[in-house]
Amino acid sequence: MPLVQLSTLGDVINAIISLASNVCRGPEFIHLVLDSYVEMSLKEGERLWRSDEAAGIDIIGMGRDTPISKQLDKFWASEANKRKLQLLVRDIVCNQACVHPTIIASSVVSDDEALPAIASGNEEIPELLNWIEKADARFVAHVEWAVRVKQSQRVVVMSNDTDTFALLLHFTPHFQALGLKEIWQPYGTGEKRRMLPLHQAIAQLKTPLAKTMIKAHILTGDDCMSKVETKHAAVACDPIQYLTNFGETEQDEALAEKYLVRVWAGDRSTTTTETFDQLRLENYTSASAGIDFLPPTSSVIKGHIRRGAFLVHNALKAACEYR
Repeated sequence: MPLVQLSTLGDVINAIISLASNVCRGPEFIHLVLDSYVEMSLKEGERLWRSDEAAGIDIIGMGRDTPISKQLDKFWASEANKRKLQLLVRDIVCNQACVHPTIIASSVVSDDEALPAIASGNEEIPELLNWIEKADARFVAHVEWAVRVKQSQRVVVMSNDTDTFALLLHFTPHFQALGLKEIWQPYGTGEKRRMLPLHQAIAQLKTPLAKTMIKAHILTGDDCMSKVETKHAAVACDPIQYLTNFGETEQDEALAEKYLVRVWAGDRSTTTTETFDQLRLENYTSASAGIDFLPPTSSVIKGHIRRGAFLVHNALKAACEYR
């Protein structure tokens, strides 16, 4: 969407709503699903890293007639601007007439208070009230509500975020059990942009692998985790064998470490090591890599595994807490 054609924040929000209306023919509902910006959260480190390059400039008295900032990097570097923009989105949706399609702005956390989801015409939706921080987990709540309450059979999620894809993949079998026929998500940008049919991905991957993808994704690096090798290796190294119950029951750290050893070594590796200490020793004595390229120690990777288990548990719990 070229911002040069728009002049105010209200124009941008209305253009997004209009764009969403044209994604598919005759949508019944358009959900504007927002992040919540919670202080001292696990995403705080990522936000600080993203804002290092530009000092944020807070916009005073933000409204629909506020001009679009000429310095967008400084606009987005301000947490206050993001919170105000969320409230502006809700205000615009709230004051829209009850027309077709119905516009819904998601619940958000503001000033340590969870604000309910709100539809055009100022109608609150209590079932979508939640304390979920990340929009990707909040997508699950909105899709489930649309399928269970409104009997929607086709859903298009306009987010190309990998976290969203992995989490929706985990819950798609549940949505299908409720009656969902199709769920689509875009992938790529520009001429390479495609729509991925998650309902068909489930048929190809089968449910056990689809439900493990979010765990493999988090353990090998998401918004809050350090990267461990490639996503190709994460899928190729049999996550079903090692991660089926990871983060949902008391996790077996040894099993998760074995999985990450395989991922680090690569799916074609013939190593028989099961811990990172053993892998370090093997790499060091084989002289195949310099000391700077040795894998981390087992004690370090266990901290990574525990953080991953916490994030998996929180993501799955947060996505289900509205039920």
